[in-house]
Amino acid sequence: MSKRPPRVLAQIADDIGWVRGSDAHHLIHVLRARPGDLVTVLDGGGGSWHGRIERIGAGEAAVRLLLREPTAAPRERVLCCGLIRPARWDWLVEKAVELEATRIVPLTTERSHRVPAALAEAKRARWEKLARAACKQSGRPDLPRIDAPRAVAELRSCELPPARLLLSAAAGAVLHEVAPGLRAGGIALAVGPEGGFTPLEEQQLLDLDFRPVRLGPRILRVETAALAALAALL
Repeated sequence: MSKRPPRVLAQIADDIGWVRGSDAHHLIHVLRARPGDLVTVLDGGGGSWHGRIERIGAGEAAVRLLLREPTAAPRERVLCCGLIRPARWDWLVEKAVELEATRIVPLTTERSHRVPAALAEAKRARWEKLARAACKQSGRPDLPRIDAPRAVAELRSCELPPARLLLSAAAGAVLHEVAPGLRAGGIALAVGPEGGFTPLEEQQLLDLDFRPVRLGPRILRVETAALAALAALL
């Protein structure tokens, strides 16, 4: 069986994809790619091409774009989730990207893990790097947006899809019952941290037209609940 061509993120100029930075390092020094090798080129905005490496230079590779793959615009899937401990949050970001979250909004809540303000941008850069790697691994052509951490009240100033769901163990509606009617459009999904949202935070979400739903009879960890909900909405 032939190997699947590696996926690379590139800047597109005319019919050439320029692979630079860490992507070029991985392609040239880890995958040992050479001119003539086939690759799949992703532009991070939804475009995907079959390509052939034309030349390799110092820290970059030029890929001739041969054929663009047909792609559909991704449905908007916004995950608004209370921050949890770093290792678990990193894993959540990776898997949420694989499950086609188009935007991730980290929430700083009363019960969430705290990210010092001085480290917020460094953390965000790390999350964006994890998202890029997850896109390449899964073959996803568009890069999701990762917001800076914000409070629940600040969601009021966010542009969110009109369909909004709040995971709540006390909700009467069950996600798998309402999901079929929502899959075709954009959805914002709010998931609390360990211990859940406070009553005030829940009310703030209800005031923003988030509809409470539950996954089922079990109480799941934050990352499990968020990923199960995203999978149900695919």
